[in-house]
Amino acid sequence: MVLHRCLFIVATCVALAACQRAEESVPADSVAPAPEPVAAPENEVAMPVQEPMPGEEGDVDPLADFAWTLPADATTVDARANIYLAGQAVDPVDTPSQGVLPTAITLAEAGSIRFDVVEGKVGCAGSLSNGADGGDCVDPSTNVSASNGYSAMRSSNRSLFLAGVFPVAPDAAVEVEAGVAPEADTSERIEPKANQVFLIGDGRTVDGALQTFVKPQGATTLFVGFADAFGFVGAPDAYDDNVGRLRVAYTLDPK
Repeated sequence: MVLHRCLFIVATCVALAACQRAEESVPADSVAPAPEPVAAPENEVAMPVQEPMPGEEGDVDPLADFAWTLPADATTVDARANIYLAGQAVDPVDTPSQGVLPTAITLAEAGSIRFDVVEGKVGCAGSLSNGADGGDCVDPSTNVSASNGYSAMRSSNRSLFLAGVFPVAPDAAVEVEAGVAPEADTSERIEPKANQVFLIGDGRTVDGALQTFVKPQGATTLFVGFADAFGFVGAPDAYDDNVGRLRVAYTLDPK
């Protein structure tokens, strides 16, 4: 029994010595290195981060409970949309009080446009107060000056209403007759001049009839936004505290 135990111990020692020699014979650099992280291609463009609207930071949306009938991807007009920036390519990020670019609607060969649905709420000074037809937002009247080749915009009884303009080679040196929003929407056919800011509102008369907006000769695009200023008087400004948005559905009519 003692001899058997001794032989077993000797065999075990020989096996351990062989394993140790095998491990020592493996080069240290034979271990596979950890994979290097894959770098993004140099020409890859990062996706921009959507900036929240005023009053909609985080999960807060002032229109979260609004009963929309149009889908979220419908044509949208931000309450900060400056109608006097029509045709420009870049938002004035360095001057937030100038707002953002107005919404562009391409007319193609159409001769006129009708707004079948205009819905939503907008407001100034951080508070929702108006529909598309405008209201008493700080002041019940509007007297915004001409700018960037587009006409002045006036109203005696409403402010922050949906407005439009048909640009045709706007020139700041050329005076354009001021647009005037009527006290009541009674006309079913609106024929604004080129570069004249005009009332769109909800696109309907007081009786609910759809209005037709006829484009002037040479126009290819309609821009929609708002005419705003400090106290709604003077040069276009004070867009940065506007909140809310409108959604619109429209029909382009042939010539």
